[in-house]
Amino acid sequence: MLPRIQESPTRILSATLTVSDLLDFQCTDEAPLLVEVDTTDDDGRTYRRSHIVAKLSEKHDIVKGHHEFTISFADPTLAAHTYGPEDKVTIHRMFFAP
Repeated sequence: MLPRIQESPTRILSATLTVSDLLDFQCTDEAPLLVEVDTTDDDGRTYRRSHIVAKLSEKHDIVKGHHEFTISFADPTLAAHTYGPEDKVTIHRMFFAP
């Protein structure tokens, strides 16, 4: 007898916000945080993917006079992205519906 697979409904909360507001979000195993990233392949095609955030760090850039935010991804093949505080990003928070 084959085991039954139970499907759990998943909901995704999406928001577009400034990078500086990302600091208010916590990324956990139970509620991963995903960020949309535009990627261009070798043929010049651009497409959008959502990637799990591993780490978000902030540093003050004295030369530019503002904070910069670096998002590191769980996928080691992706380079970290650095943003200014007013840059807009789209985030997704996945969670299982009760």
